[in-house]
Amino acid sequence: MISLKVMKCRNNIIWGLTMILTMIILTGSGVAASAAERIFSDVPDNHWAERYIARMSMMGVVEGYEDGTYGLSRPVSRFEIIASIIRVMGLEDEAEGKSIPASFRYPASVPTWAQKYVAMGVIQGIISGDDLVSFRGGEPAKRFEVAEFVGKAIELSVATEQKIIDVLPYVDAEDIPARARGYVSLLRDNGIMEGSEDGFRPLANVTRGEMAALMARLDEKINKLPHKAIRGTVNQVTQSTVTVKTPEGYETLIVDDDCLIFLKDGKGALSDLTPPSDEVLVVKEGFRAKLIDVNSGITTVSPIQKLSGKAYGNMVSINYYPQLEIIISTSDGGRQTIPISDDCIIEREKEEVLLKDILPGDKVEITIEDGKGAEILAVLTEGNTEGKIKEIIIRDKALLTVIGKNEEEHSFEITSNTKIRKDGTTVSLLDLKAGDYVDVEWESSFATKVYAESRPLREQVTGKVTQVNTDLSMLFISREGAIEDGDHEQTVVFASGGTRIVTLDGTVSTRLSRVKTGDKVVVVGDWGEGFIEAQTIIILGAAE
Repeated sequence: MISLKVMKCRNNIIWGLTMILTMIILTGSGVAASAAERIFSDVPDNHWAERYIARMSMMGVVEGYEDGTYGLSRPVSRFEIIASIIRVMGLEDEAEGKSIPASFRYPASVPTWAQKYVAMGVIQGIISGDDLVSFRGGEPAKRFEVAEFVGKAIELSVATEQKIIDVLPYVDAEDIPARARGYVSLLRDNGIMEGSEDGFRPLANVTRGEMAALMARLDEKINKLPHKAIRGTVNQVTQSTVTVKTPEGYETLIVDDDCLIFLKDGKGALSDLTPPSDEVLVVKEGFRAKLIDVNSGITTVSPIQKLSGKAYGNMVSINYYPQLEIIISTSDGGRQTIPISDDCIIEREKEEVLLKDILPGDKVEITIEDGKGAEILAVLTEGNTEGKIKEIIIRDKALLTVIGKNEEEHSFEITSNTKIRKDGTTVSLLDLKAGDYVDVEWESSFATKVYAESRPLREQVTGKVTQVNTDLSMLFISREGAIEDGDHEQTVVFASGGTRIVTLDGTVSTRLSRVKTGDKVVVVGDWGEGFIEAQTIIILGAAE
């Protein structure tokens, strides 16, 4: 039996080599050697990051510039790091056509090329919390910020609370913000992102060279791009082919002259590969090897550390297929997906229930064991929300979406048991309109009572005028405190013929030209779709 298996294996290899040699003859490929050309003009030969930049570039995770450079030492922007994370996670195709969710405060600030990546970053919970309000995508990414993004991407957040109290072995551990310490600790434990003898350097910018190395280590852990690269041991080398033994079998690839070959101590040639001891990662394109990386440890895809601990949040939804899992929203505004074990204990209001009995909006505490939810404790949440109706959607279920006083959105399901009153009269859902002021009493995600009035939601904004456009009857205001907080939020204000403008001397006018750039003002008005329609503009201080 053993000899038959060996013969079958050899026959498979011979057949594969025959097909490859036939393709070589047809395509006129020559003898492979080490590549002479650099993949980017500014990346020196044998630079420590060269193999990572080449590998990640060929796998479509990182990109260079139009002038043929990579920008080796340039700081990577927050937009760029999010884009690379989405690509290395294998989500590039899924990101196509995605719109940035409404929870992201300023979608207009995102350049066209980055919009799909930011959209997927929000959907995946990588961009969450304060980043939804002020993302600052064009700014350089700090090391602690990158640790947060990567940690959220691979869903390490379930254990961050217990990791925050860990003693990090860095001389500058105190400089790591509390919210990032758990991620820094977990990435260190998983060998994805580590410090040096100088410390973790949490406030240092991440260079584009460092980004490529980080993405390569992340790829080695999660292996989400198997169609672009194979991992295994060298089984056989010919003058222009290499056969790699992988966990799935044997794969033979053509090695052309332009194939980059990295040995453990620098670049090499195909003849330098030594079967069967060399472990390799091969970036491929069809039947051709584009890059061969001989590097100890890269071929074994070790899984992300299975985590245990507690997860807290509000239930969003449950997926029953293809894997049983619960999705929760967390306190920082992100979302977390947790697989559920087959013998999970489920309780709601201290009574044992079925999974279907947990309702969206319920507050949940999930005990994680070996990476899966072993116990789910759910409790009813209730409260009231005031604001303005944004929209009403009636399909398989009726949803009422309300914009609160701080522009946050809340959606509630309307059922046959929901009591609705408008202007003191009992009405149906169809009698409510966008723009109506409402006070919604709710339990979990279900509205129990809706009190509506036919009046707009009045808003008051104090800030500094940054721009006045009298032709369009509009001005822009930087809210008071925004600059000190690092949030350059701009509020758009429209003035109509009936807008009252109160000047410093108390004079009342309707002319917008009375307002100057640099003036400190108070605007009182009604929220529209992303703007304030001013009723009154009071000038508190003149421009300096």
